[in-house]
Amino acid sequence: MPQNAEKTEGFIDYLYHSRKILKESSLALFITIITSVLAGIFLGGFRETLLLVPGLIILIPGTISMRGTILGAMGSRLGSAFHLGLLKKFKLSDKLVLANTFSTFLLSLYLSVILAVYAEILAQLLGINSISFFSLLTISFFGSMLSMGILIFLTFAVAFQAYSKGWDIDNIHAPLVASFGDLVTVPSMFVAAMLLPVFEPYTLYISIAILFVVGITLGHFLKTETMYEKIIKQSIIVLSFGAILSTSAGIILQHYIEALVAIPSILVLLPAFIGEGGNIGSIFASRIATHLHLGLVKPKFEIKGEAEKEISHTYLFAIIVFPIIAVTTYYLSKFAGIMSLHPITLILISLAGGAILTTLVTFLAFGSSIISFKHGIDPDNVLIPIVASSADILGVVCLFVVLFVLGIL
Repeated sequence: MPQNAEKTEGFIDYLYHSRKILKESSLALFITIITSVLAGIFLGGFRETLLLVPGLIILIPGTISMRGTILGAMGSRLGSAFHLGLLKKFKLSDKLVLANTFSTFLLSLYLSVILAVYAEILAQLLGINSISFFSLLTISFFGSMLSMGILIFLTFAVAFQAYSKGWDIDNIHAPLVASFGDLVTVPSMFVAAMLLPVFEPYTLYISIAILFVVGITLGHFLKTETMYEKIIKQSIIVLSFGAILSTSAGIILQHYIEALVAIPSILVLLPAFIGEGGNIGSIFASRIATHLHLGLVKPKFEIKGEAEKEISHTYLFAIIVFPIIAVTTYYLSKFAGIMSLHPITLILISLAGGAILTTLVTFLAFGSSIISFKHGIDPDNVLIPIVASSADILGVVCLFVVLFVLGIL
């Protein structure tokens, strides 16, 4: 009995000392659940468009992920800058602000091209029906630029508001930015897809113009070494690799699109499920990056001290978040008139898949942080892209494994 009392007291003490991250991150994660499920409502509500524009669903996971990873990495850099005293207030003329804004827009441009290229290559290799490459690139570009124009200002607003309130930016920027990325990006992609008939006669010329700008700017940045180029060089390789994973997730979704359209509540669940797995991992990745910068975590493959505490937080979040995703999906689907699975079934799917996903992204983030730090690469530039893009393919695989085991697919 004394041993049980000691364990209970230890758990209560753990919750007490973790209250700051639990309070700040839980609020951010709960907001992201609502926004991500609302993004899922767009997927479920516009399922006919997914059938009419084959290949659109291939782009969506990557576009969502890239918005979240590019902006999440920017927020992580801002968080580290605040902690290190390099940035105290917003000034558009500030070199850090300018470098992050400019590099973020360029990375978004590059990734819109990369996603379209990967989507076309994988669709051709696997014999999956899709619209033309020029149409894919046009949708990817306009959807990306439309969403990025909104989200970059939101990222700065979240970062500076959090700093002014005395909150730890690492606890909130990644999930908030990623979730609003879902809510803004999914409608933006559908808007771009619905405008495709207008752009269709000009997609070749639009694509040539996009590729020309990419070639000119990328060629310039590869020859120079400033703050802009450092961000782009360290980010582009990781983001390109992440784009492969995200596009692979889209290929799986396109392959099962007819089955998914027949179970629209899974489409509604999908953005929140994948997004929260990435968000939980991104919070962990962002905090580990800051701990490495401050010397609180040593660059060793040892799970102890602050690293052990941060890993325990991810599982605590998962136990709370994934059932809430399922319940929110059920009620918002019913409210929107979208056919849904039984709530208990949704909870089981979300919790089982979420537990597997959380384990995978957490240990991926920890290993990647140690490796990048040891090789002199800023973890802020690579961790969130790795975690979020990996969460796309891992999330889809985990979700489909559970669906197959339960006999739903």
